[in-house]
Amino acid sequence: GRWAGMAAAWLYACSPLLAPYAIPPQSEAPFIFLSAVWFWSMAWLDTRSHAPDPLSLGRTKVLTLIIVLLGGLALGFATLTRGTYLYWIPVAVLIGGYFAWRSQGTFRRYGRDVLAVHLIAMAMVGGVLVHNHLQFERAIIATGAGGALFFGSNPVLNGYEPPYFGLMHDDASVTAGVMSHLSLEGDLRLAAVAKAMLLDMPWQRLVNMYAQKAGAILFFSKAHIKRKILNERAWRVFLLVLAGIGIWSWRTKPFVYLVLGTILYQTAVHIPALYNDRYSIGVLEIPLMILAAVGFAGLAKISAKQRTPY
Repeated sequence: GRWAGMAAAWLYACSPLLAPYAIPPQSEAPFIFLSAVWFWSMAWLDTRSHAPDPLSLGRTKVLTLIIVLLGGLALGFATLTRGTYLYWIPVAVLIGGYFAWRSQGTFRRYGRDVLAVHLIAMAMVGGVLVHNHLQFERAIIATGAGGALFFGSNPVLNGYEPPYFGLMHDDASVTAGVMSHLSLEGDLRLAAVAKAMLLDMPWQRLVNMYAQKAGAILFFSKAHIKRKILNERAWRVFLLVLAGIGIWSWRTKPFVYLVLGTILYQTAVHIPALYNDRYSIGVLEIPLMILAAVGFAGLAKISAKQRTPY
């Protein structure tokens, strides 16, 4: 709807966190764009699922198929850009299949759309996994997870990236200083050592470290935020408050639960990895903005004392 769309546009334009990652040649910029396209397609399909006639409002079967294909391709390419949605896709296929089979009405129609979109993404990502397994004997999208888990499991640095403490990424004791952490062998070694560290760590220490990192992922660490009242943490709190309003105001909309699910999922999968604020911004800023925009629409609905589509 207009209120949510207007709010999302202004939040995106005013975000103090996205601009620094729009120019550098890193994976954040394409990942954020592709994620936004995927979320837009899922929002469109949710609006369609609420129509009394799914083909009403000028929407045709051909247009719906195009949106489903666009959403699947966007999610697939986003996952191939940054593999953080790797485990989300099969779970979403199962959940979408369940609602498509067992539910009725709106949730059944949207379940079919979720299933179709994620099956397309699964086919894309699955093809790469099969190729890499046949070529390199490892069913992965890319290396790097071993290093992220190794530094994220370091109890001395509390799982933070070493530069926050003025240190270098010292993995020479594992990689012998002769192989890259992104090489197949280096990635395997770092992952193995990280698992050994986690198994050897007292569970109380692990819970404390993971809880601290979860807070940093959601609200950022004081290691890098500006020493001002209106800083990165204040912006994130602002988005989370509006997002909470949006979840409650539109709790009957399946799209809201899909976006909420991505936020919870991305937070969970990043806790074991090394903490860096750009990872949090890349995976959480867009879904939080969407729910915050929905929250703004909820406030508009309350003020107008009538329910309007978001």
